Amino acid sequence: MASPLANLLDCIPETRFCTFFHQFTLEDQRLLLDVMESREYTDGQDVVTQGETGNEFFIITEGEVVVLKRNHKTNEETDLTHLYRGQNFGEISMIYGGKRVASVRAVGKCKCLVLSKSVFEQQKHLRM
Repeated sequence: MASPLANLLDCIPETRFCTFFHQFTLEDQRLLLDVMESREYTDGQDVVTQGETGNEFFIITEGEVVVLKRNHKTNEETDLTHLYRGQNFGEISMIYGGKRVASVRAVGKCKCLVLSKSVFEQQKHLRM
């Protein structure tokens, strides 16, 4: 039997597999989704780049991305994993700042919902 939380998360498919959202009420999840920006990426386009300062969080709503780590000595990239619809990345950089530890690149056409640190911080009623 599914838990009540699982039933609530089914109401918002974008957040079902997104553990960052699970800490918020269903109402707050909807509010966050309303303030997120939709972006499209083309095949091979970097969504985020290793070494850049990060301040955005992403939920993949369509398509696929590959997570890549560059070896600074050899300049070669290693494929770490692939992420798909419903999965997310970037929450640590959005919350704490700092440099991205890997690049994330679109594989084919990809769409994401994006939450910036500044927009997240404007949501004063949210508690983590």
